[in-house]
Amino acid sequence: MTVFELIEILSEVDPKSRVTFLAGGLNTQVAEEIVAVATPERLWMKHSKSDKKVEADTHHADKHAVRSDATRASTESEAASIVILSTDEEFLCKAIVRRLKLD
Repeated sequence: MTVFELIEILSEVDPKSRVTFLAGGLNTQVAEEIVAVATPERLWMKHSKSDKKVEADTHHADKHAVRSDATRASTESEAASIVILSTDEEFLCKAIVRRLKLD
């Protein structure tokens, strides 16, 4: 999802609504509130995997990550700007700092 798509969806929502996160596989009756947002200045890498069984996009900060040849064959990679939403502000701050120090 892009920021544009998110803004388009949110433009029709009550601005006083709480933003929550529902993790896959968890009880659909429980969602945690988003309490932190990060917009890293550096581009992250977006990996798009598409095969007969699965279509998935993953993102990571370390552009030098090693992937197996089998993974490379079925994955396309590109630099991407990202926005990170988190239910844990302290964790998000530590994770971003840790990731950005990998260079």
